[in-house]
Amino acid sequence: KGLIIIGEMNGSDFKIIRDMATNNKLSFIDLSETNIISGGDYYVISYSTKYFTKNNEFGYLLLSDCKKLKKIILPKTIVEIDNYAFWGCSNLKSLVIYSKVNSIKSGIWARCDKLNDVKIIDNPNFHFENSILYDNNYTKIIAALQTGYYGDLTIKEGIKEIQSYAFSNCKSLTCVIFPSTLTKIDSCSFEVSGLT
Repeated sequence: KGLIIIGEMNGSDFKIIRDMATNNKLSFIDLSETNIISGGDYYVISYSTKYFTKNNEFGYLLLSDCKKLKKIILPKTIVEIDNYAFWGCSNLKSLVIYSKVNSIKSGIWARCDKLNDVKIIDNPNFHFENSILYDNNYTKIIAALQTGYYGDLTIKEGIKEIQSYAFSNCKSLTCVIFPSTLTKIDSCSFEVSGLT
């Protein structure tokens, strides 16, 4: 069951979408022609904090734990994807990100252990190669697909930072060789991976 949404969406709208995507009513959502705006109700509560939408931002935990979603096409107008936006979307297989996104924060697809199809369309700010998402200068590893095959991974010279949860649950990752340029490994970067 799919849904294509055109127009503006605020927190109240996403609260309804979250409900639909956790109660077996929604497996595909196309938000490409949607504008996310501030306002409406909170869309999620986490540790007693209520979260509200912000203009052109795919917010913190916005579609987290929407376990029925299999495919998400993000809005063409968003400029930021906040932390843990799709955390725990355990059936998510496909994700489309458009050109205006210039910031992707930690844990974007942590606990999405079926995600294997990521398309980043006409976006100069990121590189997606061999199941790993990098920033545009190849100085930061943002996230790695849990479905990717890594084995013994040699991380590129020039990488300075590995974001939180970047290789979380990457079971095929058995060994990592770090580059001399690396200065920061954020928390939980390799949690529950296959490192031996």
